[in-house]
Formats: sequence, structure tokens, C-alpha cells
Amino acid sequence: MSRHVIIIGVGPGIGLSLIKKFGREGFTVSMMSRNKDRLAEYKYMLKEEGMVADFFQTDAANAQSMAQNVRTAIGQHGTPDVLIYHAAALYGGKLLGHSIVEFENDYKVNVLGAIQAAQVVRSIHGAKG
Repeated sequence: MSRHVIIIGVGPGIGLSLIKKFGREGFTVSMMSRNKDRLAEYKYMLKEEGMVADFFQTDAANAQSMAQNVRTAIGQHGTPDVLIYHAAALYGGKLLGHSIVEFENDYKVNVLGAIQAAQVVRSIHGAKG
């Protein structure tokens, strides 16, 4: 079985560079982000270059949905050798201009999402010994 990488938070910058890098290294690439159209475009691009890729539309702020998508990727492509959590909610305004609801969402994406993804992968690694 080929090596597998799950990359959560794939956008047009670093995320795109990561999927290309791992795809060229022979990894099966599982991409996750909110933008389904962009993910479909990236999957087609990788496939055209002879790489294996799949995508899962995922909102990192929704821990339950993201965890299910990580499990689905693992079920389809095997336990990942690499997990990259690159999702981020970025805010460039003044601290006091950010509402509590916005802070909660940022925390879900920036912290809880990473923990959730790592816990899912670890639970599978742990089950395999």
C-alpha cells in the first residue's frame, strides 16, 4: 500500500504546495477544506500529473464532521503516515473588535480542530499497535 497523507486546510498557497510535494513523493493525498470546487480542481490537477488524490469537503470548526471525514479518508486510503493540520481562522483586526462568537469559532478551527484530527488518527494508530 502506498504512503498516505491527510492535509486539512488546503488553499491556494501553502496547502497547494503541500499536496503537490507529497503527491510527487508518491503519497496518496487526502485533501480537506471547505471549498469543494477548489478541492475538485486540485484533485484533477494531481490526477493529470499521475498522482493519487482524493478530497473531502470539511469545515474544521465542525469537529464531528471533520472527524468523520478523517475516518472516511482512512477507510478509503489507509492510516496516514503524515497528518498535516493547516486550517486556520485568521483575524487581522483589533483584539477588542472581535466578538466572543468569533473568538469561539477561531478557537474551534485553530485549536480544537487540530486536537480532534490528531485524536482520530492516534486512535487508529493505537488500535493497530
